[in-house]
Amino acid sequence: MAATTYNVGPGKALTSLFDVPWKTLQPGDTVNIYPKAGGYHEKIQVSASGTAAQHIVIRGIPDSVTGALPILDANGAVEDPTTDWRAPILSSYGMITVSPRKSVYVYGQPGVSFVDIETLDIRNAYYTADNSITYTDQTGAVRKWDGFACGVYVEWALDFTLRGCEISNCGNGFFANSKNGSAQSSARLLIEKNYFHDNSLPPTVDPVTGEVLSNGYHEHHIYTECAGITIQFNKFGRLHPGAHGCAIKDRSSGEVIRYNEFDMLEQSNVLALLDPQGGAGYIEQQPRYLDSYVYGNLVTIENYASDTDLFWWGAYNSTSQYPALHRGTLYFYQNTVVVHHGKVGLFFLPSTSYTGSSPTLENVDCRNNIFYVDSTFQSSPYNALHWFTGGATNGGGDINLGVNWVSPGVVKDLPFHAYGGALNGVANLITGDAGSNNDPHFVDMIAHDYRAMAVANTIDAAGPLAPAALPAYDDTMEYVAPQGSKMRVLQGARNDLGALESGGNATPSPAPARSLNISTRGKVQTGDQVMIAGVVITGSQSKKVLLRAIGPSLATAGIANPLSDPALELHQADGTVVRNRDWKATQEAEISASQLAPTNDKESAMIVTLPPGAHTAIVSGQNGETGTAVIEAYDLDASSAGSLANISTRGFVQSGNDVLIGGFILGGTQGSASIVVRGIGPSLANAGVTQPVPDPALSLFDANGTLLKSNDNWQSDSVAAAFLQANGLAPLNTSEAAIAGPLPPGAYTAILSEKLARSGVGLVEVYNLQ
Repeated sequence: MAATTYNVGPGKALTSLFDVPWKTLQPGDTVNIYPKAGGYHEKIQVSASGTAAQHIVIRGIPDSVTGALPILDANGAVEDPTTDWRAPILSSYGMITVSPRKSVYVYGQPGVSFVDIETLDIRNAYYTADNSITYTDQTGAVRKWDGFACGVYVEWALDFTLRGCEISNCGNGFFANSKNGSAQSSARLLIEKNYFHDNSLPPTVDPVTGEVLSNGYHEHHIYTECAGITIQFNKFGRLHPGAHGCAIKDRSSGEVIRYNEFDMLEQSNVLALLDPQGGAGYIEQQPRYLDSYVYGNLVTIENYASDTDLFWWGAYNSTSQYPALHRGTLYFYQNTVVVHHGKVGLFFLPSTSYTGSSPTLENVDCRNNIFYVDSTFQSSPYNALHWFTGGATNGGGDINLGVNWVSPGVVKDLPFHAYGGALNGVANLITGDAGSNNDPHFVDMIAHDYRAMAVANTIDAAGPLAPAALPAYDDTMEYVAPQGSKMRVLQGARNDLGALESGGNATPSPAPARSLNISTRGKVQTGDQVMIAGVVITGSQSKKVLLRAIGPSLATAGIANPLSDPALELHQADGTVVRNRDWKATQEAEISASQLAPTNDKESAMIVTLPPGAHTAIVSGQNGETGTAVIEAYDLDASSAGSLANISTRGFVQSGNDVLIGGFILGGTQGSASIVVRGIGPSLANAGVTQPVPDPALSLFDANGTLLKSNDNWQSDSVAAAFLQANGLAPLNTSEAAIAGPLPPGAYTAILSEKLARSGVGLVEVYNLQ
């Protein structure tokens, strides 16, 4: 069955979320949710599954002018009449609830699988005693949300992704459960590029029954329990005022928490990485259960009245369960931690109250971090930043230090509460700057620019990573606000300490290289084999762009069969279609003034101002004519805050001169750009393409014709593969090709061919992630 796209929103085929056949979605289906004034007050159940090759994607389409995400507002929401809860309590747990349907579920079947939820603003799934926030269930009853209510509630799921969403003012931002061992345990979750803020519930009592609904510590931005989880490139803001949950509370195996930004206020912990509960008996049996990896994160702790411990690590369920559920080593490295708060403990490890007669079996491997605390809190040992709050009196619970930068006055533990764990490697610490001052010499601490200036002794100071972290958990990227990433590029003999590499720049980095021109040359045929180019504008402003379709003049470059009369169509994000055939027919004066006019009157061109979003250009021949053509996009307004960020061109790939060639020019004088080039073939079959190129191969050349990189299987380069996966750009088929990495300003050419010179429809894509 061919995949279906459901478009929901004003002026679209579907006007309500309830019009989507949620129960019968098929692998490969996409639900596009467009912005709507006032948002959607419709509460849904996601129960269908995709496959590894064809995910089900539920995607918000940002506003084409403002970039605002479509809103799903739980205040006044109405529940989808077709929901089919396995338990009545699930009704009050989530604005989006991911859960099998009672009428079809058989115990032991897999949970919901291969579903991606992307770019939605989900808010207000929140208990209020005064009924100021309520929803209407499928029976028509008006109800309060449960105190544990979530923006997204996952009963259990496999291979699930939450990407690019904003979740706020909910009890829990995102919750994923596990229970009943392997039968109903979540697995392989990816949480990336989201913004969580103002979630968690303060101490709350039901005014009618007196029942304690929350003690203020039970709800969090993220609360998960699963077999395998990666949390990356997210921003975590403050919790709901008066609430004291965590940014992340996790009871999973295979925890990888990397490249996030935490700007926290009133939290109990930033991270609480604990032992499983509902998934016990299964999760702790996973091969990656014992150890976890936390690296490349930016952590800022603002001041507030309560004490806090930043990073909990270990098994805390009970002394009887400790021998079976204890954790192993927390690998904590290349993080930057900035504390504007007194009496802060860095690591909390299980004490005798949790381990019983056992020694503490959890340890921390801590290296290449920066730990800064304001000097005002270091004047007294009773108020100082301290390494420990934990460790059993009968041994274990050690912190093993590599090279770390620390503020002067950091102590092992507080005088009135000594713990048993050992603090090893103190001699490796760098305490204060070169003059022993409490100054890591950040570029701008107030603005959270934690890169090091030239005088900092954190530059080139990193030691080697723990062998267990390599190669899978190497620190190869950096967090880039908001909710993005870039490659971490070594700028000296060794890495800098902390989450950011600076090379000692004392001023903000130069603006990244901008795409001034992106073009593709390929064979134009008929029907599905015309040339189709997708052009993406990112940023906050519209972009003035010149588009050209070049054919006849290619003969001067030795092309034997150029398209003699190319026609150009632009399909804009709002549905508007602009056409041109023969560029002098319209806009002749403006195109000539741009100094980019085609050299042949039969060629096509147009100047358009494109809002942020995706737009499609189609090049075809008149009267069914075929031949080689070039589609080009030029940035005519480099000062605009918009950016020409991506061109994706589909065309027919043969051999010789009839390969697909993508060219792009990066402008600027200093800053590099993070570039991804992809060659797509086999997965085009999912979109109905009948003859995709079987095994695409990519080659990237510079302006001198020097081969920079080549690839014919994107997974063969492990560093590039990690970057592609982190940015949601990993091809769907292992035979497809991709190249990723930083490039300086200049002109580049990407050639898409077939590995064995076979023909077919291919897609060459160039992304400037800046």
